Amino acid sequence: MLNIVKRHAISYGKDPKAPATAVLSAACIKENEPKVTQAKIAAAGSISVVTLRKRFSDILRLIPRDNNCSFERVIRIIA
Repeated sequence: MLNIVKRHAISYGKDPKAPATAVLSAACIKENEPKVTQAKIAAAGSISVVTLRKRFSDILRLIPRDNNCSFERVIRIIA
């Protein structure tokens, strides 16, 4: 998934920690990790929660466009 993100403009000029942390967040959602919050993931990635949310939404918009799939399939792609 990070390879897809790196090929598109959403990653240009961004701190590389942000998309990596957003992919980690998506993987936690996919695996139904109930004790992992956005705040914990953002702190682990040394980014703000707002940045995490922005990069996560960027990635979710990008993946369906590349793979022609719905949100449910996006979560299955991650991990």
